[in-house]
Amino acid sequence: MIIDGLLHLLLDFLTGVFVSIPWDIPAMPASITGATSWITDTIGATTSVLRYIYGSALFDALIAVIAAIWGFELIYHIIMWVLRKIPILSIK
Repeated sequence: MIIDGLLHLLLDFLTGVFVSIPWDIPAMPASITGATSWITDTIGATTSVLRYIYGSALFDALIAVIAAIWGFELIYHIIMWVLRKIPILSIK
């Protein structure tokens, strides 16, 4: 629920920013739109197959574990970057 609220807040902010632009943004080229559609269709089909094979509950758990690992790695790299900036610790 928190993530959903934050995403809606971000969407509302971006909508407000793009509505306030006084000029028209050019249309996206058809090749980029087609490639984007192909990528999202492929991800959707793969997700459907994996959800069918593993079941809905296990698939959702796998996605949560993958997201947690990715988030931990990102936070670890940020903490190590900050610690490397402190010269007295001499962390390499």
